[in-house]
Amino acid sequence: MKTHQMPKVLIVGNFSYSRAQGAHPCLGYAYALRDAGFSIEFLGGLMDETGIRPDFQQFPCHFSPDRCLLKGWRAAFRNLSAYQHHLLKWLEQVPAAQYSAVIADPGCGATVMFLLKLRRLCLAKSWKLALAIMEWQRYWRYGSSRARDSLLCAIDTEIQIRFVNKRFRNIIAVSSYLERYYRKSGCNVIRVPPLIDARAEKWHCQSIMPPPKQDLTLLFSGAWVRDRLDLVIEAVQHLRRDGRNIVLEFLGPQAKDLGRNPKLQKLISQGPPDALKFHGWVPSERALPIAASADFGITLRDRARWSDACFPCKVAEFQALGVPLLCNLTSDLDQVLKNGDNALIVPRVSVAALIHAIQRALALTPPQRERMRRCSLQCADAYFDYRRYIGPLSEFVNNGCQRTPIHAHNVCY
Repeated sequence: MKTHQMPKVLIVGNFSYSRAQGAHPCLGYAYALRDAGFSIEFLGGLMDETGIRPDFQQFPCHFSPDRCLLKGWRAAFRNLSAYQHHLLKWLEQVPAAQYSAVIADPGCGATVMFLLKLRRLCLAKSWKLALAIMEWQRYWRYGSSRARDSLLCAIDTEIQIRFVNKRFRNIIAVSSYLERYYRKSGCNVIRVPPLIDARAEKWHCQSIMPPPKQDLTLLFSGAWVRDRLDLVIEAVQHLRRDGRNIVLEFLGPQAKDLGRNPKLQKLISQGPPDALKFHGWVPSERALPIAASADFGITLRDRARWSDACFPCKVAEFQALGVPLLCNLTSDLDQVLKNGDNALIVPRVSVAALIHAIQRALALTPPQRERMRRCSLQCADAYFDYRRYIGPLSEFVNNGCQRTPIHAHNVCY
């Protein structure tokens, strides 16, 4: 690589160019590195009929879908062995001079063999390689409904996190938990939370919802299986029985999705039908105004290794929309959310604690709610805007082949 030429970086992952409605973790890396002078391209494997969403259209996007139609054990073997993997096949055809560095987002679909083959391929082409680690998930709870597939994923994932990832040496960790874990193994680690462009016009949207008739609107967005929605629904229904007009809205999951959980199905059937409102998966241009109309975004997660290792992207999204959070503290949320400023903190994962927090929200005056919205916007700019990480990420990529860790303690986070 010539000294006067900034590297061309390829961000690789089996992510979707179209499905995500809010922030996409890898887009934050792309924004920061682009503004540092790098040339950024994407290689993904998923896309629906809506095509490439506007966020990705700023960059060259390559598409290599998996066209395999195998089922059963043959499909499981092919996935675990990464035999003829569609992303690897695309990379094998690329000239070595095409890129200088690769950032891989393995996501939940990557396997041990995929990562090992990717590492070997990048070494052969002299590409710098960094791995973005965003979770330590429990697949036996959140994976496939088939016990066989869940067990295989659980074993494969544990091998990745405990052994294979450490061979990559260069790690982008989404949380301080993962940062400490991989730094102890001698890896070159930088901690980067979910990044957004806080100045983007899409976050400054106007609500498309009519003026609320209820006392409080709470909004849950994203994957429903990680949060304690049983406690959230029970708390809302308890307050409804006390005469408080609260509506819990869902952006993403439908009623039929929650109905797959017998406990949630029972709770939904016992409550008033207008206490819950389901929007489903909607395009970004509709999703963000719906979210912006909420009084509070809500998330409630058990404190565990998986919840401390990840960092909910929805936190960055709500803050960018000026919507304060009603949540408990996991991961690094205590560094970002301040009780009474941009969030109302639930001290314990229980119905009683959640009811008390919602009652605090109900007691807020309009000026106090407006102040919390302003604090949320300030938080988005101070902690999640990609511009805060232009320098650290640029240094990380430029020095990614060195063993000496790059410390990003000067970053506002």
